[in-house]
Amino acid sequence: MLVCAAPESQAETLLAHIGQDAVIALLTEATEGDGYVDIKHAPVRYTLNLQKRTETTIERFGLTGQLFGLPGRDMAFVVERVQPDPDPSKDAGDVLTLEVAQAVAEAASYVPEEDWVRRQLTALEEAAQLPLVLAGQAFANHERQWLAWQAEQDARPYEVETEGVICS
Repeated sequence: MLVCAAPESQAETLLAHIGQDAVIALLTEATEGDGYVDIKHAPVRYTLNLQKRTETTIERFGLTGQLFGLPGRDMAFVVERVQPDPDPSKDAGDVLTLEVAQAVAEAASYVPEEDWVRRQLTALEEAAQLPLVLAGQAFANHERQWLAWQAEQDARPYEVETEGVICS
């Protein structure tokens, strides 16, 4: 994955201050569920919430920018904005976990025809609307509701009287 700051952006100054090695180290420490993608844009918007830990403090910040595919199945993340202490409850898009073999601080240019990341994410979004997938989701929701109803029925107290069983 190629990582760089967008030219003349707020992120360029801040990331230069932190240093490329520190940025790469932080990116490689990102865990599952730290990244969010919004595919309404071309290239897609990616937000990565990170933590920088010292012995006495934990600093939280988010890197927001463009995520796109490059030839040879490589990816690029062009950071446009660094957001201090992002609100984890704010919806930044769908969770996207990336497994990156190597992160390299190198500039990359967006070429729409080569953006395989957007094509893949768009295909996944379209597949989520297929009748078979929707039927599976409806079945799973029905099963959850039925199990909750069953648990409620099991928890109801019963009293036995001479004329039969009364449910209170």
